Amino acid sequence: MNKILNTLMFLLFAVITNAQEKPDCLAYKTGKFKVEGSASGIITRTKKFQFEKSDNVKIKDKIVWISDCKYKLIPIKLKSDKNSKISSFKDWIIYFEIIETGKDYYVVKITNDKNDFTAETKMIKLK
Repeated sequence: MNKILNTLMFLLFAVITNAQEKPDCLAYKTGKFKVEGSASGIITRTKKFQFEKSDNVKIKDKIVWISDCKYKLIPIKLKSDKNSKISSFKDWIIYFEIIETGKDYYVVKITNDKNDFTAETKMIKLK
């Protein structure tokens, strides 16, 4: 009987611990954000669109939520100066997975549909 009780307690602890590790992504579906450490560049996300604005670039993307913590951005408009390399990415679909959340930030893993690029960045929620 004691073994059964210990096993049940272990399983309950594992379930509670696992539930606490899942990021709270819903708080970051909309709002105003910036990349940690970036001097410029503001991202504003609504239910349907994401707008990114920095020194020489303005981007409007359609946002499609795949799950609570995964979404993709489909480019709609891209304005940049002629010297910017960003225009070469205008047809890329970019995928995001929120892998960690905190009080006023989230960490996102970024991939795309064109190559093996992968990055992680910390986003600070402004509003």
